[in-house]
Amino acid sequence: MGESALCSEKVSAKRAVTIASSRAVLSVFALRNEFWVAPVEALLDRATTAAGLGRSIAWMELVATRGGGPSFLKFGRRVLYRKGDVLSWLERNSIPATSTSNYPTASQKATEASA
Repeated sequence: MGESALCSEKVSAKRAVTIASSRAVLSVFALRNEFWVAPVEALLDRATTAAGLGRSIAWMELVATRGGGPSFLKFGRRVLYRKGDVLSWLERNSIPATSTSNYPTASQKATEASA
């Protein structure tokens, strides 16, 4: 195989990776849009919910296993999230702030936990 053919294959491989990653980004935007335009009573799959929250599917799986994430429903092996439950969870787990200096420090969190 000649050097030019090898370079051509490398360029094609890079182009394929770029196209695949841009499709992934487009699909995340599409899923995020699907999440936010869905009605509150909608049942959404894990990928759509993760995109809507700005999290990864792996993170959603982790908190589903360990706890601490939004509640979900299981239909056989399929996991679905009610959009209303996800929005309620987001509200409960958000810290209202106008600047980063409003975030509680580790010592404040420890004091609150011991009280």
